Amino acid sequence: MLQLFERLAMTAMGGVLPTPAAIKRSIVGYFVIGLLLLTAYVALVVGLCLYVAREEGPITAAFLVAALAVASALIALAIMGYLDRRARMQALILRQQALSMQGAMAPFQGQLMGALHPLLPVMIRQSPIASTVVVACLAYALAKSKGVGRSSK
Repeated sequence: MLQLFERLAMTAMGGVLPTPAAIKRSIVGYFVIGLLLLTAYVALVVGLCLYVAREEGPITAAFLVAALAVASALIALAIMGYLDRRARMQALILRQQALSMQGAMAPFQGQLMGALHPLLPVMIRQSPIASTVVVACLAYALAKSKGVGRSSK
């Protein structure tokens, strides 16, 4: 029964769901790529150290490479902090906009629901399809007024 459900889900999703074999293959591939990049980084640091050691001496080379690594780490940390702060500020602005929109729509939502409450049973009896469309449109409008579906770009 579970296999039938999985087949139906795969058919319905159009083969979008990844298989365990594909997930394992991706994990192994990314691990190998990470290992090769780490090896290249170590080789670059050793090569830089050897080059500077030949020109200035081994102690100077070690200190120079360490200082370069610390400076790079501090620059990366500053950039990450800036990007994080900017993302938090954008999220705060979007949250404030959604709350202000929700506050502005609150009187209309109450009036709309109050007006539709007695009419909805009559609409459903007279035309079920049209009433379903109206309810779907109202649900969409209410969801949008609450800020559902907005991206954080």
